[in-house]
Amino acid sequence: MPVASASSTPVTGALAIQVRGFELLGAACSPRPNLEMHGATATVDCSADGRISRIEWRVPIDMVGGPEESAVIAQKKVQQGIAHTSLRITNEVVWMQAADGARRQRTTTWMGAPSLMTDTQLAEAQKRAGLAETPPLRTGAAWKEALIQSGTIPPR
Repeated sequence: MPVASASSTPVTGALAIQVRGFELLGAACSPRPNLEMHGATATVDCSADGRISRIEWRVPIDMVGGPEESAVIAQKKVQQGIAHTSLRITNEVVWMQAADGARRQRTTTWMGAPSLMTDTQLAEAQKRAGLAETPPLRTGAAWKEALIQSGTIPPR
């Protein structure tokens, strides 16, 4: 059973890549889903119990969206020169997107279900988000608290 969904609004084309990712988190890893379309390449990682724990895309343009705004419990945006990184957290999913502002031709979009991710996957994700690699943050609430404690986002 998937752990999250992006939107109840039907989508087609490039945005379907992202929506399909939300629907697949927590689903069985075997057989591996084909998420490569519209010039995107995808990496799918699995949990110890054989469920999809993490998906990462490299896409030719900024064409994928994050979780529904109403589901987001914490978020941050970092602008570094002309490049930007966005992080959105729900109760069940962590979503990140990094775009090279100079080219705006390639972005990396990453999403994962912390409750299903391995310690190694979580350490990598936490480092990408500018957080300490340990302890493993296994819930959206833990991610939010770590962002607050690091001074990255204000308490709400």
